[in-house]
Amino acid sequence: MHYGGIKHGLLNPKRKLFEDPEAVINSLVGGSRLGCTADLGCGPGYYCAQLLERSDELYCVDPNAEFLEIIKERIKDERVHVVNSVASSTGIPGKSIDTVVMANSFHDMDFKDEVVAEIKKILKDGGRLLIIDWKKEESDFGPPFDIRMSKEKYLEFFKDFKLLKSEEFKYHIAMLLIK
Repeated sequence: MHYGGIKHGLLNPKRKLFEDPEAVINSLVGGSRLGCTADLGCGPGYYCAQLLERSDELYCVDPNAEFLEIIKERIKDERVHVVNSVASSTGIPGKSIDTVVMANSFHDMDFKDEVVAEIKKILKDGGRLLIIDWKKEESDFGPPFDIRMSKEKYLEFFKDFKLLKSEEFKYHIAMLLIK
């Protein structure tokens, strides 16, 4: 399949060499199930197939309708719900989500405080938040350094959450937080 117009190789199979969704998720939650999951800022769905394997339902949330069409084409499963929306206003019912995932997305989101509020609203008490993002380091590719966020900056935004686990990969940091 060819996905024209997808910038920066978001679905390029070579991406797995430095960012493997299965390895990242396993490092944070082991083999545990994710329950009802929301992938906020999912893009064209790089993490979606791996998340679906562990989820009862999966909400793929992104403001880019083209990305959501790619997900619909790639993943045909009635448990997948695509939501064409920004992460600060998903329309997902309150306290209905067991696990929220943000992979390489929060650094790009406008209105970060509103996104945090939306996560608190939709996430069940005791629910999990998985954050995967680029390290705050210079690299030859990835988002510009000035929009990358440090672990400490993430923890400032999610100060009402408890950090359970943090892992570092070649270019990424991954964190598991609990509401």
